[in-house]
Amino acid sequence: MSKCAPTNRGSKARRGFTLVELLVVIGIIGLLISILLPSLSKAREEAKRLKCLSNLKQFGNVLQLYANSNGGRVPIGYTDQKHEGYMVYSGSFKHLGCLFEANLLNQGVEAYYCPSKLDTRWQYSTPDNLWPPPAAGNIRLGMTTRPHVRFAGQMPQNDSNDIAAFRGKFPTMTMFRNKAIAAEMFGEPFNAGVAVDPTITSHKNYINVLYDDMSASACSVQGVDPADNQSIMDKLKQLKAIATIPTGQQMNDIYLDEVSATQHGMWHTFDFQK
Repeated sequence: MSKCAPTNRGSKARRGFTLVELLVVIGIIGLLISILLPSLSKAREEAKRLKCLSNLKQFGNVLQLYANSNGGRVPIGYTDQKHEGYMVYSGSFKHLGCLFEANLLNQGVEAYYCPSKLDTRWQYSTPDNLWPPPAAGNIRLGMTTRPHVRFAGQMPQNDSNDIAAFRGKFPTMTMFRNKAIAAEMFGEPFNAGVAVDPTITSHKNYINVLYDDMSASACSVQGVDPADNQSIMDKLKQLKAIATIPTGQQMNDIYLDEVSATQHGMWHTFDFQK
């Protein structure tokens, strides 16, 4: 036999994958993806939550700059209903509009919106929230302020839910020692025919909150108000169950009541989570 005759040596090394082997490899890859995707999604959301915290601190800097130029007074309050601490413009400049008029919202405005907010009414420069003002419709920041006093335009007006000593003037920053003064937008009730679910928050179990010392932290929606033993989520569920524009008393009970002997509400609960 010729020494050059072909042999079958090495034939096993040259063969390709079998169908079974390919399916096994594909299955392993699919399993790895199913394991990694939740981790990647969680990491992505954590990055957005931290970005929101950073944005909230920048908003706090704007409030502080305004206070420094106005005798320590700040536009911390609400425009009409107690959840409306975010309003910039609605036919005329509202309480946060003073920040725009003071040229404190003329650059980097996108920083004052939460990157996880899905409602386009609280996103930067959308058809539902045009920027800059003035423009048709309502213009909102993605941050909201403590519903401490009710504002008519830039000045507080008489309201049975207000603290009488501070009607007719901005509150001072020193009034809010160890208290929450602002937060990412949360707790939007049914309003003007728009049905929302206030129990769905931007960061699932947490709401980012800014305090008077300019520190910011993620407050648990399971945090309980010692005044009534109800959690923030309990109150958000009450807001959802109302399914209409809440009354003034309902807003006091759910958002903040600083007048009654027993203070309570979600903002009061934030204070205890500092």
